Amino acid sequence: MVRAKVHARIGAINMYSGSPPRVLFLCTANYFRSRFAHLYFNFLAHGDAGLHAESRGLMTHLHGLSGISRYALEGLQARNVPIARASRRNPVQVTAQDVAHAGCVIAMYRREHEPMVCRLFPTLAYRVEYWDIQDIDETTPEHTLARCQKQVELLLADLRQNPGRE
Repeated sequence: MVRAKVHARIGAINMYSGSPPRVLFLCTANYFRSRFAHLYFNFLAHGDAGLHAESRGLMTHLHGLSGISRYALEGLQARNVPIARASRRNPVQVTAQDVAHAGCVIAMYRREHEPMVCRLFPTLAYRVEYWDIQDIDETTPEHTLARCQKQVELLLADLRQNPGRE
């Protein structure tokens, strides 16, 4: 049901602006889960017009991290995803403009991220869909990546089947 709402929003955005759907993945630090999801999505969607993802962090200042998680890199490499130099960028803090302009906004873990989203963007919180992908303080990196991989693949298949265009 949530995904149907997401598709309706994508359709509405495309109908008025002519811009393609865009997926925005969110996590706390924009270092591990959201980065893996964004890069894996773009790898799988390569060549599909209008299917492109970005990622951002909800509280990047809390951790002082730079680059990308070694677990994300190892997970991408294990899935034969080429890692461009630009993919190794530092985490980026999400803005209200990022959320407002994305066709589909997905936060990695409801329990962790919903309070942050509501605090940062009370008027835009309705735009966020939540997955239940735990971070490595609750499970192993391998389990996190396997769940993230599956969710990204399901999302991409859904977007291809239901592009949200009239």
